[in-house]
Order: sequence, then C-alpha cells, then structure tokens
Amino acid sequence: MDGIVYFRLLAFFWAGLALGSRVLMGLLGKKWNQWEMSQVYQKDRPAFLMVIGAGGIVLVLVTWYMVFVTNAPYGWVLALLQTLTLVKIGALLLRYEAFRDFAQRTLNDSARMRRLNVLVLALAVLLIVLGVVVYS
Repeated sequence: MDGIVYFRLLAFFWAGLALGSRVLMGLLGKKWNQWEMSQVYQKDRPAFLMVIGAGGIVLVLVTWYMVFVTNAPYGWVLALLQTLTLVKIGALLLRYEAFRDFAQRTLNDSARMRRLNVLVLALAVLLIVLGVVVYS
C-alpha cells in the first residue's frame, strides 16, 4: 500500500472515531456513561479489551514500519500521536482497575469531561488537516 494512502486512511479513521464518539456522547448523555462502565469497562476486564489492546500495539508497530519504508511526508507525526495511545493500552492491559477508576471519575466530572472533549476534538481537527492537506 502506498504510504500516503495508508496515512490518509489512518488519519481519517482516528478522526472519525474521535468525532463519532463525541457525537454519541452528546446524544446519549448519561446513558453513554452507563453503557461505557457496564459494557466496556466492566468490573472484570472483558476479553475483547485484550484483543483491542493487542490490535492497537500491532497498529502502532505497522505505522512506524510505514514511516521508515515509505516516503510519506510527516508520517512520523501520525505515528507519534498513535504511539501515545500505548499509554491507554498499557493501563487497560496492566492496570485495569486503576484505569476503570479513572474512567469512572472522569465520566462523572463535567469539568474533566469538557477538557477531554476539547482535547479530542482538537486532535480530530488536526487529523483531518493531516488527511486533507498533508497526506493528499
């Protein structure tokens, strides 16, 4: 696969995920919080989080591979942003109870949620700019 196409698709994937989750959070309100804590971050870590975590690690490795074997401009920017997801993946895989407590506190604190949403939306805009302007 062409490096430019890979990075463009990856940028749009992450931007879509960021925007889609914020839209759903806005539409569902407290129902989102209940769903996230009862289905995604259950008391006992669901097996699918291990699969998602492993997939995330593979995606980071593939992305860095693409940085080094293609001549995609600024591919390292997207690879670096994606590498930061390893913090969340590490918490999910290695410190699940602490992560679940953090998620619960964040979902129930409107100021924290507002800051998180602003950050996620800013990252989505950056990813869209990368996809449209840089990786075109």
